[in-house]
Amino acid sequence: MIDWTQVRMLRSEIGEDGFAEVAEVFLEEMAAAVRDLPAADADALRGALHGMKGAASNLGMAALAEACARAERSDDPAAALPRDVLARMFDQSRAALLDGLARGAG
Repeated sequence: MIDWTQVRMLRSEIGEDGFAEVAEVFLEEMAAAVRDLPAADADALRGALHGMKGAASNLGMAALAEACARAERSDDPAAALPRDVLARMFDQSRAALLDGLARGAG
């Protein structure tokens, strides 16, 4: 679920303090994006999924990034990745990332 190589690379590039700040901002923004996901407009949804894909990828949330990428490419992104599934994946990815960081995995 978490690409720890990516997490370590990001931490190495921006430093420990920078990583903590970036992770906090990305997680807050992703939570808001999931909550406010535009469902009716497929193009707006694709744009939101694209942004979440990038943030998830940067934080090593590989499974979430891949799910967003698949939905973004879909003819019907809302059906490809329903909001409740996306929210659950985000919550699981966030928990796995924070738990792993607390245990020193990244």
